[in-house]
Amino acid sequence: MNSKARSLLLRFGLGLLTLLLTIAALWMLSRALYPTDRQLAAVALMQSNDAPPGRNAFPAVWTLERAVPEGEMAEVVRRDAHMLDQQPVIGGSDEPFEFESSAQDYPGLVPSVADQGLFCQSSSPGCIQRVRADLQSYRELVDRNRELLDRGEALFDYDYLHNLLPPRMAGPLPAFGSSRYLPTRHALWFVEGQTDRALAASCNAIRGWRRLAASSDMLLSQLIGQAYATRLHGAVLAEMLTELPLDHTLPSACASALVTPQPQELSLCSAMRGEYALSASIMQAVETNARVSETGITAFMSRFFYSARATNAENAEFMARSCSDEALQEIASDSPQADPPEPLGVLRLACLGNFIGCLLNGIAAPAWSSYRLQTQDYGARLSLLGTLLEARTRPGDDPATAAARVRQRLAKLSNRQRDYRLGADERSIEVAQFR
Repeated sequence: MNSKARSLLLRFGLGLLTLLLTIAALWMLSRALYPTDRQLAAVALMQSNDAPPGRNAFPAVWTLERAVPEGEMAEVVRRDAHMLDQQPVIGGSDEPFEFESSAQDYPGLVPSVADQGLFCQSSSPGCIQRVRADLQSYRELVDRNRELLDRGEALFDYDYLHNLLPPRMAGPLPAFGSSRYLPTRHALWFVEGQTDRALAASCNAIRGWRRLAASSDMLLSQLIGQAYATRLHGAVLAEMLTELPLDHTLPSACASALVTPQPQELSLCSAMRGEYALSASIMQAVETNARVSETGITAFMSRFFYSARATNAENAEFMARSCSDEALQEIASDSPQADPPEPLGVLRLACLGNFIGCLLNGIAAPAWSSYRLQTQDYGARLSLLGTLLEARTRPGDDPATAAARVRQRLAKLSNRQRDYRLGADERSIEVAQFR
């Protein structure tokens, strides 16, 4: 080998060594600098999830489909939580996630498939008309499922809804679906002439779901509660009001049930804390599983290109924005544009020591902004429902006065983002939704 070739080879070797040393130095710097103090503060914020005062509805929701006495519900949840603790956070393909609640020891209350098809659905308007068209069948339907409906009604005696089970990637879900049947009973009462009882029950259900949704630390239950409050119970209440004289006095429960929502009620903060707890558990399990993997490359990649601590800290910083004053201001202004910034790409110092974590956070991030818009739409529907109260006449009023109040309220609600307006027939009110 001549001297020129040796010189080129030497320079190439020195360049490669310099590059490797530089990468190693940047890798160590990445591991030293991240997570940042700001990210760790966000972790502390997202891990702060103290329960509100009062009674937790979770045991009642968890056991809704079984005839578990109220005094035994908490014990069922405790046993189920213990069983789930024995399951891995992430189940492998050769290790299916199997779970059977201890509530299975009690009689079942789930309606038959035929009965489920008879109950009113949020996707099918005209609940009162359906009940009136086949009154006897609906009397029998409600009577057959009386215990389940009573247990659904009892959910509104609780103050908040916090998950009491350990986070699991493929964990079981509470029986939210079996709490959707109540409006049919309320419609039956209304058709039978128990008008004020039906109105009070509908308004109490709206108020109850609003309270549980706003306090929930589970995104799923927050979204379901919001849908039940407006698209289900709210829709049936609206049907009732269209059939009543304008001067019919509404039960006192309706005023509080239809009060205009404040930004805090529409915040995703509590739900995001629950989502963060699940995500953090999964990310930690990914690291733990990889480090004990029999595949050497998996353990190597995890050790040098993945950090659950850094991944969770970056995710916390992103999710904590839902708990900020800025987020509340955006909800108050009903802005659809200011979506939370998604985590940046992988070409940055933070990702040199946590490349896999940056990829995982980038995949999970985009969905959250759509949930915020969905929740703002829920607030708009609540405001629209509240406008129905303005259509009621008061002593000495005439219909024209009530109509003027409706127009004034719709004008007051309208802003640069949404237009609350009368329908073309001037017998309906409507608002455009972001989602």
